[in-house]
Amino acid sequence: MDVLGAKVRAIRKSKKISQKELSEGICTQATISNIESKNRCDSLVIFSAICRRLDVNVEDCIEYTQEQKLNLFLDEIEKMCSRFDHKAAYQLLADYVVEESEDIDGNAILKSKYNYYQGITALVGAKDSSSALFYFHQNIGYNKKPNIYEILSINALGVLYENENEIDRAKVYYKKSLNLLKHYDGETASMIYKIYYNSAQFYSQIKDYRTSIVLCEKGIYLNEVEETFYYLDFLYYELGFNKYMAGETAMMEYKTAYYLAKHLKNNELAKIILQDAKSYDFPFQADENGVI
Repeated sequence: MDVLGAKVRAIRKSKKISQKELSEGICTQATISNIESKNRCDSLVIFSAICRRLDVNVEDCIEYTQEQKLNLFLDEIEKMCSRFDHKAAYQLLADYVVEESEDIDGNAILKSKYNYYQGITALVGAKDSSSALFYFHQNIGYNKKPNIYEILSINALGVLYENENEIDRAKVYYKKSLNLLKHYDGETASMIYKIYYNSAQFYSQIKDYRTSIVLCEKGIYLNEVEETFYYLDFLYYELGFNKYMAGETAMMEYKTAYYLAKHLKNNELAKIILQDAKSYDFPFQADENGVI
């Protein structure tokens, strides 16, 4: 593993710690010497312990390749999109220049990830369907076992055609993405939940409330199994809305969605839930502390 040896040495000296003191109980003094002079450490566990002793983030002392830097950058774009801040994410991607040393073509998942976020930020952040269509199609039809970003791109084509009111065409892509998801055996990424949520929203829009309920319940159940919170506030809200529209009791789902939204600082969704409560005459409102 390549590390920033000069930075480690500078921090160590600023804290007046000797190599021997830094190594004590962690590794040999020779390991510290190799880190500082050769910019190498063969153990992430050892390097993490050294960084903790120096009170510095390990990520700030690793020498990332250009490919790794791009992947980390796209992780930040992913976080922005999960907060529905697609416009700012679009601008960041527009300003990003892929360097020649970044071998995107040699990394199928990274290339798919890059294409997907170029497409979804163009679609949602810039309202540019043509660019979105171009990037999504870059991800489609090449692999028998598509990765999660390829499945997401198919799902996003459903969003695109739904926005253009081509409902039958949108349904084809939503169905295809959900079918591919059934056979997906890769890592359980947060994006899986986004596919469930996007699809549930679509079926809700076309008044197929029962299908939407099933998709929400699948996303919620997967969160329970994986012990995660991905899109859980949105999934509970969508579940509550569709249960209400289907004539079922939805109070528990709405309350759960509200408290999750407050916990996850999703204030916009919390407002929507309270607006629904007023519109649908649910017997709850929030007090000055946000408690219902």
